Amino acid sequence: SPDGRLIAVEVEGESEEDTWILDIQTGNDYRLTFTGDGNEPAWSPDGTRIYFASDIDSDQEVLLVKPADNSGTTTRVLGGIFDIGHPSLSREKNLISYEDLSGENLDVVVRSLDDSSQVRVLERPRDQFSPALSRNGDYVAFVTHEQGEQELYVQRVDGDAFWTVSEPSNQNPSRPQWSPD
Repeated sequence: SPDGRLIAVEVEGESEEDTWILDIQTGNDYRLTFTGDGNEPAWSPDGTRIYFASDIDSDQEVLLVKPADNSGTTTRVLGGIFDIGHPSLSREKNLISYEDLSGENLDVVVRSLDDSSQVRVLERPRDQFSPALSRNGDYVAFVTHEQGEQELYVQRVDGDAFWTVSEPSNQNPSRPQWSPD
């Protein structure tokens, strides 16, 4: 969680995943999703909601959100015409990034949560995956095989320039995370 007190984790069962919340101060935990497919959890910037991917009501992944304290119902945010994976939210802007699995390649998409308008699609010749928005929402880190090896890149959300921040010897980076500051 943004305040560092809680951890949202995907727990895999025999045939399905659900999201659980762990209080790291008390050691208590609780189950947030009961549908059998609550995976890839991501915290809202204010820590009150959890976004997660699910294919519970279709063959495609959709993005859902639920209050982190389990006090309310699950609501669909995006989905229905494309597959979604690995959501990431910026803390200072109301933006979300995710993998879009609907085209020929896996693309990283950045959208506004205010009106669901598409802000940016990072279309590259090879798949991009595991996006992570910076705290201020100006940059997105992602993984790609564009140069042959699995490497970590950073790109401005509002620009085309990108740069490599890993080296092939880094042994396949897979889930980038930004530092809290």
